[in-house]
Amino acid sequence: AYVIGRAVVPALVVMLARLSGRPISSGRALALAVFVLLAYDASLVHSPGFRLSVAATAGIVAWSTPLARRLRGPAAIREALAVTIAAQLAVAPMLVAEFGSVPAVALVTNLLAAPAAEPLTVYGLLAAMATPALPTALARAVLLPCAWLVTWVRQVASLGAALPLSIDALDLALASRTGEGVLEIQ
Repeated sequence: AYVIGRAVVPALVVMLARLSGRPISSGRALALAVFVLLAYDASLVHSPGFRLSVAATAGIVAWSTPLARRLRGPAAIREALAVTIAAQLAVAPMLVAEFGSVPAVALVTNLLAAPAAEPLTVYGLLAAMATPALPTALARAVLLPCAWLVTWVRQVASLGAALPLSIDALDLALASRTGEGVLEIQ
C-alpha cells in the first residue's frame, strides 16, 4: 500500500491542480510530489525504488515529447516508445551504480506493461477512493479490473526477470573504448 501511495501522490497533485483551475507543469508536479513524499517520510531518500521512480518520471517529463517527435510510425507507438526510452535513459546510470548492470529487456517489458499502466493509475486511484464506501461484494467487483491489470504487469515483469539479458557496467565501459557489443547472457 505504501508503494501505491508513492505512485498516487504525483497523480493526486496534478488532479488537485486541475480541479482548482490552476494547471501545473509536469516538472512542478513532480517536484511537489517529491517534496510531499519526503516531508512525510524523509527515509525515502535512501530507497533505490523511490530514487528510480523519481528519475524515471523526470526522464519522461524532460525527454519523452522530444523523443516522440523524432521517432517514426503511428503516434501511439511513438509515444509509448518515447516514454519507455526516456525512463530507461534516466534510470540507466542509477541502475549501473546500484546494481552493476542495466536489464536489456527493460525496453520490451516496459512497452508490454505500458497499456496497463495508465488505466491502472487512473482507474485504480478512483476505485481506491470509492471502494471504502461500498459494500464488500461491490467493492471487490469494482477492484477486479485493477487485479487484472496488476496481474498483467506482474506477468510481464516475471517474464522480463526470467530472461537473463543484461548490459554489464564493465562491459559497457569496455565497449565504449573498443566498439564491441555489450549484451551479456547470464
